[in-house]
Parts: sequence; C-alpha cells; structure tokens
Amino acid sequence: MIPLFYQDRVVGYTRAMADQAVEAIEREVGIKPAPLPKSMEAPNMRLLEFPPLKMFPYSVENLWKLHRAVFGDSSVFGLIVPLDGRFYLRISTQVYTSKDDIATLVQVLKDFFKDNE
Repeated sequence: MIPLFYQDRVVGYTRAMADQAVEAIEREVGIKPAPLPKSMEAPNMRLLEFPPLKMFPYSVENLWKLHRAVFGDSSVFGLIVPLDGRFYLRISTQVYTSKDDIATLVQVLKDFFKDNE
C-alpha cells in the first residue's frame, strides 16, 4: 500500500502537469479546454475542444483519419474523442510526464493546425 503522503504528491504533480499542458496548449495553439466543472475533472486528465476542421468534418469515420493527421509518425500519443458533434483531445499526465513532453505535444499540435487552417 502506498502511503497517503506519496499519493498526495503524485496527484499534486500530475494535476500540476495537466494544468500546465492546458495552459500551454491554449496559449500557443489556441485550443480551449472543454467547458467542464472542475468537480468533474480527473486530477491528471483534461479535455480540450478542437475547433471545426474543414479537412476533418465531424464524423466517427473521420476520427482515425484525424488522429493519424495530428499524431502521424510523431513520438506523441494522444486520444481524440468524438462527443456531441465535436472532436476533443484528451490528455493524461503521469508521474513521468515532463515539461519537455508538454512542449513536444504543443509542437505537434501547432504543426497540425498550421497545416490545417
């Protein structure tokens, strides 16, 4: 059993990393967090709403095409989910997530959106 002290540190770290990722993505890419109450957020997960994309109109059939277009051959893996007629990016941070990981994700997203404006 992991002592509560360590559990609190892990949750605190992963929550801070998730918040930093959202802030960086919103600032540098322009993707906004999904309008969820804080009480519904998992400590280490966040949901960001993709803007409408001409090349990838919303459909379940376009989900994996969009996923491949965003992440392609990069070293980044993210999850794109379809909800209520929109695509969302779900990010998840772990104890091994670093600021460099966040910067890499931001760059992958910037490259995708630059090519798909």
